[in-house]
Amino acid sequence: MAEGITLQDSMINGSGPKVDVIPATKRSVQAGGQIKTEKNLRVAAYCRVSTGDESQQTSYTKQKEFYTSLIKGKEGWQMAGIYADEAISGTSRAHRTQFNKMMEDALAGKIDYIVTKSISRFARNTVDTLDCVRQLRQQNPPVGIYFEKENIDTLDAKGELILTILSALAQDESRSLSDNIRWSFQKKFKEGIPQVNLKRMLGYDKGENGEWVINEGQAKIVRFIFEHYLLGESASAIAKELNAMGLKTSYDKPWSSGSVLIVLRNEKYVGDLAMQKTVTKNFLTHRSTVNKGEAPMYYVKDHHVGIVSREDWDKVQELLEKNGNRKSAAKTGDPKQATCTQSPFVNLICGYCGGRMERVGYTSYATNYTDERSLAAEGLDEREYKEKYTFNYGILRCKTKHGAVKNRKSGRYSDEEREMINNVCPSESMSEVALEQSFMEMLYAIRRDYLENGESSKISQMFQDAYEKAYEKEKDTNFAIERMELIDDQIKELEENYNQIIAKKSEALRQEMIAENEELQHELEAGEIGLDDIDVDMTNGVRAMGQGAWNAADPSGEDSEAAIYDGLASDLKQRIEDLREERRKLENSQGQTLSMKRDFDVFLKMILELPETNRAGMKLNVNSLDVDGSVFVDKNGVPKSGRRGAFNSGHFKVTPEKIKEVPDFLDFDRSIYQDFITKGIVLGDVINYTTCFGVELTCGGNSRKLAGFLGYRKCEADGTVTLMTDTWQVNGKKIQYSRHKKNYFNENGHRIPVEELERRKQKQYDYKDIATLLQKE
Repeated sequence: MAEGITLQDSMINGSGPKVDVIPATKRSVQAGGQIKTEKNLRVAAYCRVSTGDESQQTSYTKQKEFYTSLIKGKEGWQMAGIYADEAISGTSRAHRTQFNKMMEDALAGKIDYIVTKSISRFARNTVDTLDCVRQLRQQNPPVGIYFEKENIDTLDAKGELILTILSALAQDESRSLSDNIRWSFQKKFKEGIPQVNLKRMLGYDKGENGEWVINEGQAKIVRFIFEHYLLGESASAIAKELNAMGLKTSYDKPWSSGSVLIVLRNEKYVGDLAMQKTVTKNFLTHRSTVNKGEAPMYYVKDHHVGIVSREDWDKVQELLEKNGNRKSAAKTGDPKQATCTQSPFVNLICGYCGGRMERVGYTSYATNYTDERSLAAEGLDEREYKEKYTFNYGILRCKTKHGAVKNRKSGRYSDEEREMINNVCPSESMSEVALEQSFMEMLYAIRRDYLENGESSKISQMFQDAYEKAYEKEKDTNFAIERMELIDDQIKELEENYNQIIAKKSEALRQEMIAENEELQHELEAGEIGLDDIDVDMTNGVRAMGQGAWNAADPSGEDSEAAIYDGLASDLKQRIEDLREERRKLENSQGQTLSMKRDFDVFLKMILELPETNRAGMKLNVNSLDVDGSVFVDKNGVPKSGRRGAFNSGHFKVTPEKIKEVPDFLDFDRSIYQDFITKGIVLGDVINYTTCFGVELTCGGNSRKLAGFLGYRKCEADGTVTLMTDTWQVNGKKIQYSRHKKNYFNENGHRIPVEELERRKQKQYDYKDIATLLQKE
């Protein structure tokens, strides 16, 4: 610098120091963004469409073609990939595999910039959008996103505020769209228009015109499930049978008890339709939950032709409710309450005092039983331990009688107490096993009589007498039976015609609406919206029968094709409703006799389906029908003198020929009892059962004890036949095992060795009472 010239003077004169600019070598967040100025960028594109229909499929393809051409044709850009999700919602990242893969590649440094059409294509969730943007901006160097429609570059320092606002608007737009779709569905539900994917349920296919057509191959599986559940089989047992036959669910998976119960509870199989059984509470997660009152439900009766009869459907629902109540009671924690609720004999009444018969559990020793839990099996010293095997069995007793004396002494009644109880009620306790066996013996007697005599059998004559008495009360209305059968046939034929006409009308209406709405047509072709994003009421092509007029759009004129179908459908709907109303009136007037006849027919069907052979293929021997008692007891369960003792000592042999002649221990059909027995009056050994079809059945042999079934043969599930020689075999319940250590102590508190106890026992000391032992010490 020249002498006498200051720095300030040089700046005034414009001749300051020279400054060299060193350009940035890394991308950063700065004003204006960089995608339009930066060179050598690895650019990827993201595309997404929300549905898989044909119109959006076109948009999906065009998006991929456009961005491929754009990136490859831009100077300084390198193709880093096209990531595209098809038919995936943008409200969540959970199922967007391509989006998640793109984020992984970007975070791994494989991408510099991402280009996408708009914020709504990238994500409709504000949190997801901002979270992804911030993750990418924090990379070193940062990764940018360019939203073409909004002209936003996320590496622009001023862009985040605008991005936040627009993302929130995109999310709110999705919420609004979700609300509109929900409103559209509810409007359809109110009109009886279903939203059902028939490919996801057995038994029905969609016909050419949109009508519900029964798939007979699948319908056989549905009928099998209902019929076998009515016969008393559990859902688990039915599932095992279906799997053994190699049959699959509608999802091509093995059957389970849960999938069987879903079929049994599905109202569509009786012809009804329940709508909005589930609701989506959060439009961002799209998770559906069971509707427990959060939204209204809609029910259409006789919407289509059912696979099972309404009679079978109603009985199955009753059984499901009963079984559900039993399980609920079993979870209350009260063993007596749970056990009592599980017993089907809770409807028995004492015939002496009118008290209710209650079930209580008793415990007894399982003599002559041993297994791998025993001391001998584990090699333990039997002198140091005491073990026992026990089993439980049920007893039915009069609650009034046994509630008369509450002060029990050592688990037994005194003579005074017992006399007092007998004065209250003379009834005796009965084994639950005896009730089950006597009931089944009675059913087999009814079955044999009906097979031999038909309408002349005793059960048929008893029912005829009961029916005629009810008929006398309703004789003026019995003509209704034939008329109702005729009406049913007419309704079925009209329903088929109605379905066909509605399908044709919906197709005509759809074509008219799309043809007349140019804006809708353009948006569909451009792929900007899909059929799930707009309210189009004719997408199903099927509507419920007997409901109001089609409300999606009015026919374009009185002479249009849709209007003609609309008039025909209205006429058919009115005729169907008139016939249904007539049938309802006839059915109400026919109440008792019609119900009696149906119940009796089902009862006969169920007893005729009782097996005649056991699981080993041997012909069933029914006590008092085929044989009178066993080798150990007579037909009334009274032991034959000395027979069991001779068997235990080996002096009496039970040969295979004798086993063929002994009675079978019958499987109790719980469903028959629960379906048809309304109550029973117990009078000593006899129970008089009242049925729902007006007949009273008399059953004897109920006072037999467990020992009264010794010598019966029992067939296990695998076909193994055993002769029951001990009471624990009769009950068949789980055998409980317990043991404890023998501990004897002297007056000093020291344990007496087992050897000493054995030595003293040999000297015949009295050790029955521990006090005696201590005194002698």
